[in-house]
Amino acid sequence: MLACPNDAHELTSIQIESMPVDQCPACHGYWLHRGELETLGDHHHAHLVPIAVGDVGVVDSRRQCPLDATPMCQHEFAEHSGITIDQCPACQGVWLESDELGKIIEYLDSDAGPRSGSNRPPTLTQRILLFLYQLTAHPPVY
Repeated sequence: MLACPNDAHELTSIQIESMPVDQCPACHGYWLHRGELETLGDHHHAHLVPIAVGDVGVVDSRRQCPLDATPMCQHEFAEHSGITIDQCPACQGVWLESDELGKIIEYLDSDAGPRSGSNRPPTLTQRILLFLYQLTAHPPVY
């Protein structure tokens, strides 16, 4: 049993694009095990590079990893976006709050987000954000 790092409710398995993902039934946050974000990205041909806790902008989170109880770290998801994610430094799993997905969508819609008319290839950060935006366009069925 995995417990939500926010409220200790038991996480339930839901299907997102034929792949099981853990979600809290109370706060609707998502727990993504190492590699799950990249696997979902492959469904959208995003070919994501694995996200890992770095050294810059990392702060301690108040949450513990639902998998191994390691204190998680918070770090900025996209450069200068103000969007933070919680990640376990041991297992590299990622916790996404339900409102963080909304913030990501706002970022994509802002002037800071990627532009479809640009001739430059999207950065890794833009590819990740586009992938998460695509996930919210097809919310899971309960």
